[in-house]
Formats: sequence, structure tokens, C-alpha cells
Amino acid sequence: MFMMIENIQKLLELLHLKDNSYEEFLKKADKEHIQLLEEGLNFSQEYDYSIDIVKDELGLEEELINSLVEDYVEQILTTIPQLQKMISDIEKKKEHNQEVDFNDFRDLVHKNLGVARNLRIKDVEEVLSAIKTSEDTLFIQKALKYLATCMILLRPKVAYKVYAKRS
Repeated sequence: MFMMIENIQKLLELLHLKDNSYEEFLKKADKEHIQLLEEGLNFSQEYDYSIDIVKDELGLEEELINSLVEDYVEQILTTIPQLQKMISDIEKKKEHNQEVDFNDFRDLVHKNLGVARNLRIKDVEEVLSAIKTSEDTLFIQKALKYLATCMILLRPKVAYKVYAKRS
């Protein structure tokens, strides 16, 4: 019972986002997004997601698209730590001259790439495509950080809630 009350209290706190912490979260994401591009990640810089494209191409209602995008943002942001762990494990194997296998990593990236394509989220599609084909673990780690910033900037309040749950 205590756990349930605690979860409800946390949910209520999340629904009333504190302006300062939310604003700071968004500023930090935007700054990191730009910094990663300046450090040499070669991804498109000018992109704004358009629900109208998805509505026209798929014939879906705006409310459904928004719900799908929000679910996807949450999914990606909870998957990124798993992908980072997988890459970290691959790096350790490389350091110990052990055989490395990117298959499980690529499968998980591929699943998320499919959703990005279906929802027509072009910047995320571009990043996931690059991650999927790379074996450069340093690039992948940076690209995963960039991916997180893309998702935060796509739906900041959803992302804020995901990160607040981790705290």
C-alpha cells in the first residue's frame, strides 16, 4: 500500500512540472544537441517534425499520431541506456581481444528504426540508420546521446517525465 501511495505522489509531482527544472532540462538538452553536432556528428541540423506529413501519408488522426509519438519518445529514452550498456560490453570485449557481436545491438536498433520510419521522424531515422551500420563504438556512444537529445526536443514534457522517473 505504501508503494502505491508513493507512486501516486510521484505521478502527481510529475503532472505539475516545476518550471525551473523543466526549463533547465530543456536548455541542457538543446545545448548538448548543438554541442554534439559541433563535435563532428554529421547529422542534418535543420529538421522540424510535421504531423501533417504523417496525417497525409498514413491517414491517421492527429490525436493518435501524438499518442504514438509520445509512446515512442518514452520507448527510445528507456531503450537508450540498454543500447549504451550493450556498446559498453562490446568495448570491453574489444579491449580484451574477445570476439564481438553487434547482432543483438543491431536488432534492437532496427526495431526502433522501423518505428521512426513509420512515424516519419526523419532526424531519428537518420541517427538510427547511422548507428545500425557503424562498428565505431565511440561514434555510437555520441550518436546515442544525440538521439536522446532529438527525442527530448521532439516531445520535451514526455522526455522530462521519463527522466524524472529515473531520479
